[in-house]
Amino acid sequence: MRLATLRDYLIRSKCNKPDQVVALIKACIESGIDKGPEIVSTVSGLGLDKRYVGLILNKSAGRNPERHEWVRGADGRYRVHD
Repeated sequence: MRLATLRDYLIRSKCNKPDQVVALIKACIESGIDKGPEIVSTVSGLGLDKRYVGLILNKSAGRNPERHEWVRGADGRYRVHD
């Protein structure tokens, strides 16, 4: 699914902004867009605030899969928890 199509679906589903951003970031990571600047640029290109996307990207990164959506590796690449 294209990211723009996913964004439209999330909006139609009345998904709140934080959840929209999380879903779009996950879609980016899973499609190979896994570096911070690329993720922020791609998601903000869909009409979301660049600083807000960066905030969610950083806030949702961590080693605990119960608290975090993804992890940032030593190489700077993000991956979704297994």
